[in-house]
Amino acid sequence: MDVEMDAVSQPRDWFAAAVQTEGSVADALDAVVAELDGRRAFITALKERLSPAPGVDAVSTLSHQIKNLENTLRFRLGILRPERPGAWFRAPATTSAGPFASAVIEAPVFALYDPSEAETVSRELPRLWQARVAGPLPFKEMTPNLWATLLEINAAWAALVVLPSPFAMLNLAELPDSLPRALDSRALRAFLINVRTEVLATRARLDHCFSELQRASERFWTYQIEQERRYRGRHGSTERPRVNHTADSVREEFKRRRQSTSGAGVGGGQPPLSGVDRQAMRFMGFDDVPNAEALRQRYLSMAKRLHPDREGGNDTAFKMLSSAYSHLLARVESGER
Repeated sequence: MDVEMDAVSQPRDWFAAAVQTEGSVADALDAVVAELDGRRAFITALKERLSPAPGVDAVSTLSHQIKNLENTLRFRLGILRPERPGAWFRAPATTSAGPFASAVIEAPVFALYDPSEAETVSRELPRLWQARVAGPLPFKEMTPNLWATLLEINAAWAALVVLPSPFAMLNLAELPDSLPRALDSRALRAFLINVRTEVLATRARLDHCFSELQRASERFWTYQIEQERRYRGRHGSTERPRVNHTADSVREEFKRRRQSTSGAGVGGGQPPLSGVDRQAMRFMGFDDVPNAEALRQRYLSMAKRLHPDREGGNDTAFKMLSSAYSHLLARVESGER
């Protein structure tokens, strides 16, 4: 089933092999069958990439994944600040972006890593992007995060555009320009041009996601690296304690180091509880001021029960919940600064 891979001129007559083959009638017809088998194999390879399962459109599926990532980056990157490191390692408090309820990926920007490894992380993630592979990631814990999502989609795109054997030399982002003469047809060319247009459009959107995420991450990495240098200048490289690999521990470590490098007192603590604090805590069922993750989980659990659009929901109670959550979140985050 050899397929001729010479440059395309005019579309090849599907029966041309019969008149170009020397030998018996059987030889001529066998040549046509072999050529048709090659075309069938090519269409089968196309189908394997573009529709790997019944009813599945691989390009549309990839486009939808990119859209969710675009919405998430648009919603989250503008509110993240390098000087608040904990926010980069926790999922957003809401699963929709604004009043139009665009889907937001419920994952932090990064999985956990030691601040001392910021330079390594800043080199390794772009390298994985360029290599179009999804890992291994330079994190301590393999938990969901936006960088992992981006790299997984990037690797999926790279796998999508390369056809399976025996057509691995063909790329959907380059067809029909590199289409072998034995496979050429006007209708196939039109089909492949449409495929190429969609494939390149997803590539451009994915590249934009990378640019946005890298630009925001570089601001954070620059801040981390500078903080690390200051810390080592004060304490020496051998004295820095290692953080435990939990979100709360990371936030505590960042808080302690910010206090150390800025000269702030360690024993200040949070301000005393106000009447509004206690009322919000009672409403949400907390005896003590929670951490951000516990607060978020309690809010999501209560919101599912109280939302007015749900059966048995209560508009007044939902508004009280939103107010209590916003108040406590502001207090928690002010304590992390």
